[in-house]
Amino acid sequence: KSTTTKMARQPGRFELDDLSSGSNASSFTRHSAGGAGRPSTGRSAFSSGGGSDRDFLDEDIEAITIDQRQRLLFGSNQVDEGSDRLARAHRIALQSEEIGLEITETLGGQRQQIERSYDKVFDVNENLDRSRHIMIGYSRRVITNKLVLLLIIFILLMAIAGVVYLRWIRRLIQK
Repeated sequence: KSTTTKMARQPGRFELDDLSSGSNASSFTRHSAGGAGRPSTGRSAFSSGGGSDRDFLDEDIEAITIDQRQRLLFGSNQVDEGSDRLARAHRIALQSEEIGLEITETLGGQRQQIERSYDKVFDVNENLDRSRHIMIGYSRRVITNKLVLLLIIFILLMAIAGVVYLRWIRRLIQK
């Protein structure tokens, strides 16, 4: 069994059918617009009859190898660049996640502060309502105390007027 190496069939590309078995150059085919798939007649498509078919085959193989290496290097560079971009994107994603977690923690702390502030405001409002009721009670008591004091003053004034009348005015009237 022979080992077969094939390149993609594109115009201007080469196909190597059985080079490992040491066969001659007649198994070498060049795919081009005019001779796609035709076996060579023992000479390279570029030979003019003045050189060895083996030399042209070696040059073609070397050209193919160089082309393959260039494509492989180009593909490898693209993979490396893609890997670098992916690694950068991963780092950015991790940094974004860290920032997001920090923001979430900060917002959680701020939420707790707001909730505590709301509770304090609620407590202050309750205390203000109690204070308002107490102050209203005090003001009622003050008004009541003033009325009672005014009534006592009035009663005392009447009593003094009665005593003065009975003591001095009644004596004056009887004389």
